Amino acid sequence: MGVITTVAISDLLMTPTTRLLEEGLGASFLRQKVISNNLANAETPGFKRSMVSFENELKEASSKIPRLPLTLTHPKHISNRRDLSSIKLRVFVDQNTGMRNDNNNVDVESEMAAMTSNELLNQAIFEQLSSYYSRMRTIINEGR
Repeated sequence: MGVITTVAISDLLMTPTTRLLEEGLGASFLRQKVISNNLANAETPGFKRSMVSFENELKEASSKIPRLPLTLTHPKHISNRRDLSSIKLRVFVDQNTGMRNDNNNVDVESEMAAMTSNELLNQAIFEQLSSYYSRMRTIINEGR
């Protein structure tokens, strides 16, 4: 008698691309919080702005992925694929700049521009995920 395994639909729908998009969405939400905190403390003496590092981590990790994937014909073959889900979000404080006499380095205009850019990125990622899950729903419902 065969072994019956239970697999959640969400596990079947999660591809490396959707995982990466969801990580990007998480980075976007964290960046929104960090920018909001920077803006809230724009007049706090000695406050140093924070930034989220996601794109640099992603670029570094993806540069290590070989362009030509290997075909595995045996379970003991070594894969050349890298797991991009191990990318960690880093929030770091910009200690190097001081724009004002009170050592606060928050530039409200650049923070507002960063917030707008982040919101556009957030929308684009969300639209990609929404479109993917809509297509999967159509497939599951057999085109109905």
